[in-house]
Amino acid sequence: MRSVFLLMVFCLLYSHLFSQNSSGLDEVKDDIYYDRIAEAKQKLQDLLNDNESHSDAYYILSELFLEEPKLDSAEWVIEQGIQNAENLGLKRKLYSNLLISRAHLKLEKGLLLEARQEMEAILKENKYRKIADIIAVAKAHIVSKNGDLTWAIEILEKAKAKESKNTDILLLLGDAYRKSILGGQAIANFDRVNSLQPQLAEPLFKKGMIYKTQGNPEIYLDLFQKAFQVDSNYAPVLYQLYDYYFLRDASLAEHYLKKYIDHSDYNPKHDYMLADVKYNARKYNEAISIAKEILAKDGLNAQPRLYKLISYSYLELGDSLQAFQNINTYFEKQVPTDLLAKDFELKAILTENVEGDKSGSIKWYKKALQLDSTGKDSIGYMIKLANLEKQLGDREEEAYWRGQIFRSKIKPTNLDLYEWGVSLYFSKAYPTADSVFSIYEEKYPEQLYGYLWRARSNAAIDTSMMLGLAVPHYNKFIELAAIDSVKNKSLLLQAYQYMGAYEANVTKNYLASKEYFTKVLMLKPSDPDADKSIKLLEKLIQEANVENDK
Repeated sequence: MRSVFLLMVFCLLYSHLFSQNSSGLDEVKDDIYYDRIAEAKQKLQDLLNDNESHSDAYYILSELFLEEPKLDSAEWVIEQGIQNAENLGLKRKLYSNLLISRAHLKLEKGLLLEARQEMEAILKENKYRKIADIIAVAKAHIVSKNGDLTWAIEILEKAKAKESKNTDILLLLGDAYRKSILGGQAIANFDRVNSLQPQLAEPLFKKGMIYKTQGNPEIYLDLFQKAFQVDSNYAPVLYQLYDYYFLRDASLAEHYLKKYIDHSDYNPKHDYMLADVKYNARKYNEAISIAKEILAKDGLNAQPRLYKLISYSYLELGDSLQAFQNINTYFEKQVPTDLLAKDFELKAILTENVEGDKSGSIKWYKKALQLDSTGKDSIGYMIKLANLEKQLGDREEEAYWRGQIFRSKIKPTNLDLYEWGVSLYFSKAYPTADSVFSIYEEKYPEQLYGYLWRARSNAAIDTSMMLGLAVPHYNKFIELAAIDSVKNKSLLLQAYQYMGAYEANVTKNYLASKEYFTKVLMLKPSDPDADKSIKLLEKLIQEANVENDK
C-alpha cells in the first residue's frame, strides 16, 4: 500500500491544478485517489504521447516519480515539460506547477535553501494569490523527508483564511498537522472536509489513521468502516480493514483483501498476501496451491518464505513428511541471517516427528531460544528442552532447563518448582534438590511435596541414616499426609517404612519402630516385610526386657 501522504497529493487538487488542458485527466484523478498509481502513470504517458505540451500531465507524472522516489525519472519529466512550455512561449504562471516540481526535486536532493528560494519566488510572482501554487508548494514540503512542515502549515493557514471551504487546503492542512504529530488540529481539518463533502472516504480514512497511530482500535475501526460505507471501492481503507482483521477474523480479512486486490494496482505481493490469508483462514490446501503457483511463476525470484508457509500448511493437514521436506528447502534457500526463532521451532518439531531425532530437535530448539530476542516464546522453548532431555534420560540437563524456567517466569508456579527439584534429585544433585524443596516448603507449607522430597533428598545424602537428616522432614510429612491416609497411602507406606528402619537401626527404639511397621500393616495388611519386621522387633523387645530384668 502506498504512503498515506501520497494518497493526499492528488485526491482533490485537480480543480486548481488542471486549469489548462484538463481533458483526459479526470480518469487519472480517480486512479490516484483510489491508489491505482500504475494505471495513472500509464494514462499520463499516453496523454503525453498524444500531446507533448500537456504541462499538467508532466507535473503529475513528475510528482509521482518524486514520491517513489525515482529522482532521475522525475528530473527527466520535469525538464521535458519545462522545455516544451518554453518552446511554446508560455508565460511562467501557466507552467508554474512544473517550476515548483523542479524546486521539489531540489528539496529531495537536499538543496533546501535553493528549493525554498525558488518556491518563494514563484509564490511572490502572483502575490500568494494563486491557490494552486500554494497547494503545490505546501504539498512538496509535506511529502518530502526534507520538507519544512512549519512553513507548509503557515502558507496553508493563510490560504484557508481566504478560502475556508476549500477542501484541498483543508486536506493538506490535516496531513501537515498529522505529520507534525498534532492530531487534534489534523482531525479538526479532516472533520471540516467531511462536513463539506460527506461523500468522500478520504477524510474518514485519514482520521482513522491518526487513531490507529494512537492505538485506539475501537475508534479507528469505526472510522474505517464508515469510510467503507461511504465508498466501498476506496483501496486504502480496504487494505486497512484487511490488515485489522488479518489476525482477528480470517474470513473478513479474506473478504477485504479480495476487494483491495480488485480495486488497486496489481502487485506480486498480492499473491503472497492471498496465500497468507488462506492459511489464516485454515484453508490449507488453497494456501499450498497459491504458494506453489507463485513458486512456479517466479522461480528463483520467489520468496523462500513460501516453503515455510507450505510446511506449516502440511503440518496442519497432518502430513509431517511433506512439511519436513518443505522446511528443509526453506532452510536451504533462506538467507541464514533472516531465519527466525519460529523457523527453528518448526524445524525442531518436524525433526522429532519425522525422524524421531530428539537430540536433533534439542539442537534446533536451542537455536530458536538464541533468536527469541523478545523472550515471548523463550519459556516455551525451555519447557520443550527440559522435556526432551528428560525423555533422553539426561536429568542433569533437564535440571538446568527447569532452573532456567523457574528463574525466567515472572510468576513461577508450584509445578515449576516441583519439576526443578525432582530433576535435581534424579540427577543426584541432592543438596541442591534439598535447597529447592526448602523453597517449596516455605512457599507452600500446606502441601506435602516439599517435606516429602526434602526427606528423600536428605535420605540420599545420609544413606547410613546415622545423621538422621531425613527424620524431621518425614515426621512433618507424616503429620500432614495422615490427615487423608487413603489418598496418601503409597507415600505414607514409604515414610513409615523409612522411619521404622531408622528407629530400629539407629536409635534402637524397637517399640517406636514396631509402631511404624504396625501402621504399615494397617494400611497394607498383606505386607509380608512389615509382618516379618514386627515379629523380629517383638523378639528384640522381649530380649531387651529380659536383659533389663536381670
